[in-house]
Amino acid sequence: MSAPWLAAITWHTGTVTFQALQDFGNSRIGETMARVSIIADESRNRYEPAIEVTFANGAVLQWAEGEGAYNLTWASAVDSAGRFANEAGIPANALAALIDAVAAIEDAPTTTLLMDRVCDLAQAAST
Repeated sequence: MSAPWLAAITWHTGTVTFQALQDFGNSRIGETMARVSIIADESRNRYEPAIEVTFANGAVLQWAEGEGAYNLTWASAVDSAGRFANEAGIPANALAALIDAVAAIEDAPTTTLLMDRVCDLAQAAST
């Protein structure tokens, strides 16, 4: 996913959803995305974005996030997985088994169980 695509989705829908991530034919999102430029700012720390929007009338809107706003935690990862699984129609028990496998990966002798749970999840999503 590109940052301009995600920004355009958010501006038009209010959030990024599994469904919106697949809406490649949405001309409004495409037109907005074409007007988004990503400019690296060496003075900003990683995962501390700043957005500046310049409107056609010259008005400027600025927004920034500070330290730690986008640090991924176990709780936020599980929450995000749950929201996407719900949108995709994946049963909670299939997701729970995958989450358990991910939680145990450091102590697992192989990745077999994890990969089996990924396959189970894919199967649950396709039915």
